[in-house]
Amino acid sequence: MYLPLLPGYLIAKRRDLIRRDVARWASEMSVGRIPLLSLLALPEFRSLFYHRLRHGGSAGRVFAFLARIIYRPQLGLQLKTVEIGPGLFIKHGQLTVLAARTVGADCTIFHHVVVDAAEPNGGRPQIGSGVMLRTRAIVLGDVEVAEGAQVAAAAVVVDNVPPRTTVAGVPARRIRG
Repeated sequence: MYLPLLPGYLIAKRRDLIRRDVARWASEMSVGRIPLLSLLALPEFRSLFYHRLRHGGSAGRVFAFLARIIYRPQLGLQLKTVEIGPGLFIKHGQLTVLAARTVGADCTIFHHVVVDAAEPNGGRPQIGSGVMLRTRAIVLGDVEVAEGAQVAAAAVVVDNVPPRTTVAGVPARRIRG
């Protein structure tokens, strides 16, 4: 059923990113014999796939625009960050806004997460590699969530988070690491 989306992969300029995404998602989920085709059935993965296409040249932008009409992405999942490292895993993407300066490799984002500027035209967060943002986590402003950090469910991050640290609470405070 999702076979018509495969040409998008062939015209993608950054197939390396898509391959890493597929590998990460396949390791996190049970997928069929053809991982890319199986994953394209998931609206969260389609959203990421379309993001890769849109930021990989004009042919990809056109393909993603047309494909979205028939094969809908995850509603309520907004990927507004241009530079997203490979291996981003989105576990249920409902009501999620990812508007960081950059997102590193192999991050995990749960649902109802907001990563954005604290005020209009304000600085946006930077998310390091291997970061996990749990359900309803909020990261606001010109802050850095460093490599390997975890933000607990419903935490509100308004200050930098050091590497390999877990933060929780409102405002978020270090609880581990």
